Amino acid sequence: MTAGEPSPELKFIGGALMAVGGLIAALCGTCTVIFAGASIMDSFRHPGDLPSILLLVGAVGGLPTLIGVLLFRWGRRLRRPTAPTRGGDLAVFSDDAGGKP
Repeated sequence: MTAGEPSPELKFIGGALMAVGGLIAALCGTCTVIFAGASIMDSFRHPGDLPSILLLVGAVGGLPTLIGVLLFRWGRRLRRPTAPTRGGDLAVFSDDAGGKP
């Protein structure tokens, strides 16, 4: 494990969050898309009901989908290594041993 690598525990928790968030997003998102599509198809018969039904579908299915996506992103951030910090000054580039630019 290098200095920028997260601990194995954080990698496991990140993987678990990615799995749970991915499942929530996939299942709720698929269901939301199906119900939104059915509402749009039904709006040809009842055009006045579309905004209220889409708002309901978005609230009931869209919020869990958003939570699943956020959990997935949080788990992915936990699994990635942290960016290394640079100790030296990178403003001076020189080929000679004296360090003069």
